[in-house]
Amino acid sequence: MANNVLVEEYNKPENQSIILLDNLNEDEIGFDSFDGKSLGRLAFGLPLEDSNTPFYESFLTQNGGGGLIIMTWSMLCFIIMGILSILRYGCVGILDGLSSLWIAHCAWAGDETPAIGYINLLTRSIVLSYIFDLAWLEAYFVIHNPWDFEGIGSEILACILFTIAIAVSVSFWLRWFYRAVKQPFW
Repeated sequence: MANNVLVEEYNKPENQSIILLDNLNEDEIGFDSFDGKSLGRLAFGLPLEDSNTPFYESFLTQNGGGGLIIMTWSMLCFIIMGILSILRYGCVGILDGLSSLWIAHCAWAGDETPAIGYINLLTRSIVLSYIFDLAWLEAYFVIHNPWDFEGIGSEILACILFTIAIAVSVSFWLRWFYRAVKQPFW
């Protein structure tokens, strides 16, 4: 979904110094072509060529930012999304690595309920990355089209979008993850 935006940023000559992977064609460009700091800078409308400037300076009120509260809110969103992403990667790894246990348990017990739970959690874990990608893409759109959101700070809107993504992730995925950890085969 975000390929067009990422290709556009990848091809800008001023962004070539922060690219992690060089000489990619348009189909290969993705979030992994940029580092996390660069993606955060893009989500809040900061130029990538000036990556030595600290991230917090964009939130200073004298630079047109939202101030300390908005900066704290955005960093909290990034921390929570990072924790959820790490949990998701671990969950997908464990589900993939131990899939034979669920299959064996279903065959031994004659009950397909664990397999349905396994597929449910694996599908939800995969969809979780799309929720965060969509939030990043919407934040990028809000930042780069400020005239559409006149009167509301674009940093505030980006934080609202990330907060909504976190709330959806908690209700859509974390709840199910907790249930699966509590009772993995039932």
